Formats: sequence, C-alpha cells, structure tokens
Amino acid sequence: MMASWQVDPAGVQKIIDDVTADAKALGSTLSSFGDDLQFVVTGTQSAEVASALQAFLDVHSGHISTIQNRVPMVLEAIAGATNAVTAGDDQMASSTQAAAIDQIDGITTFVPLSGGRRGLA
Repeated sequence: MMASWQVDPAGVQKIIDDVTADAKALGSTLSSFGDDLQFVVTGTQSAEVASALQAFLDVHSGHISTIQNRVPMVLEAIAGATNAVTAGDDQMASSTQAAAIDQIDGITTFVPLSGGRRGLA
C-alpha cells in the first residue's frame, strides 16, 4: 500500500521528451529498414534469405506498427493525467485557502486572555 505520492510535472515532461526523441529515432530506423532488407536480399541473391526475411516481416511487422501507434497515445495519456493531477492539486490548495479565510473572517472579536493577552474569539 502506498502511503503517499507526488507528481513532478517537470520530471514527467523530461520523460515525455526523452521517449519522444527515442520514438522518432526508432521511426527513422524503421523507415529505412525496408531498404536495408532489400539491400541484403539483393546482395545475397538467395531465395532462402529472401524467404526468411519475408517470414520475419510477416511475424513482426504488426507488432512494430502497434508499438509505433501506441507510444504517442501513451505519451498523450501521461501528459493528460499529469495535467489533471496538477489541476487537482491547484484546486485543493485553492479550496483549502478559501476555507481557512472563511474561518478567519468569521472570527472578528478579540477577548481578554490570561496574563493580559488578547485573542480571537
């Protein structure tokens, strides 16, 4: 059980920026992957190599596409959740301050206390 938690928006933004940069690098690598495979197939002039690479692509291309599609969605969800937590923190702080001010505004009478001191009633 977690006793407390804290979200650091700047830390979250750094992670989002890092993952975005890595995702762009991965996208660049994957976009040239087909050309690289074609180079291998042409260079080897082997039907077996071509068949093996095609089988590899058949198995893994869907997974790669899924990863490429999910990363931006996850980053958007993380940013949205962080914004919601920050907004909630701001709202709770504002409500607490307003409640404290309401309590103080209701106490306007000073009364004598022991030792000649005066306090709020």
